[in-house]
Amino acid sequence: MQDPGSIVDPTSLRPILTEINGVDARAIIKVDSLRIQDTLGQPVTAAFVVVNPATPPVVGDKVRIFYHSQLIFAGTMDHVDKASDDLQTVEYAVDCLDWTQTLIRRKFRRNFTNVPIQNVLDSLLDNELADEELSIGTIESRATLPLVDSRSGKALDVCRDMAAATGQTFYLEF
Repeated sequence: MQDPGSIVDPTSLRPILTEINGVDARAIIKVDSLRIQDTLGQPVTAAFVVVNPATPPVVGDKVRIFYHSQLIFAGTMDHVDKASDDLQTVEYAVDCLDWTQTLIRRKFRRNFTNVPIQNVLDSLLDNELADEELSIGTIESRATLPLVDSRSGKALDVCRDMAAATGQTFYLEF
């Protein structure tokens, strides 16, 4: 795999591109304010400061962050704080969560008996996660699990448990 930093993007002298609702926001992001935290087993978070935007950011706005052309973060705004040190400058401190928040907040109460992992995931996507923009990636082992039982469990925990039971790793890719 080629390092995305080695590919020169002739259209940009600033390699970090932050999009808010699909619009390039480089001009309004405060320099050196971007922070992305990726801790194993935790949702990826991003934080940055927006200065004097034409439209104020709001919780739920979609955010994508690229390094050159490689997507390094995708999610939504989770918290926005407004501050103004003077009459001319308005700053918004924005905290974002990646898409794993969808699987954390979605809980379900069902069980599956002697069903392949693929069928369990298909059922979750068709029912509990039908209105989300998620799809199944690579499943290394198509094992049949004797019992998958969830009593108001988080979708993220159920997916991780199924992966662990079959010697796989579960993760969300942007």
